[in-house]
Amino acid sequence: MNTYKSTRHAKFLINYHFIWIPKYRKDFLKDHEVKKTVEETIQELSKAYKFDILALEIMPDHIHLFISALPRYSPSELINVIKGATGRKIAQKFPQYKQKDSVWTRAYFVVTAGNVSSETIKKIHRKSVEEGRKRWIRHIFYLSQKSIRFWQENFQNNQEKSTLKL
Repeated sequence: MNTYKSTRHAKFLINYHFIWIPKYRKDFLKDHEVKKTVEETIQELSKAYKFDILALEIMPDHIHLFISALPRYSPSELINVIKGATGRKIAQKFPQYKQKDSVWTRAYFVVTAGNVSSETIKKIHRKSVEEGRKRWIRHIFYLSQKSIRFWQENFQNNQEKSTLKL
């Protein structure tokens, strides 16, 4: 599963791990029909955009999606297409889950896996699911706080400094 792919002009291995949540953290993803709709829509998109689904975990209040994608699509393009299509289908089939003209928040988390083994990512993900989502949330919160501190230290009110503290 973790082999290099090729197009006419490129050889590549690009894996993305996406996490996104419903608006207001609603837990409608526990509904079996909604889960099925999301899974089917992502399967259809994988064929249309030629990405491989390496892992898909739908939790009651968030989704983990690990894919291997073509280099022609940026992570933001892919997540916009995925969230847009799944959100539209959910809103059409289950209008009660639409919150202020949208199903999903605008935010998402993405990390590239590079040539880390897909199996390693799956093991980490399975373990995190077993330990509960709190660990993931703490980790994401820690990373976001770290990036905010980095930004504050290097850019906010420090325009006279031209060097970054790494």
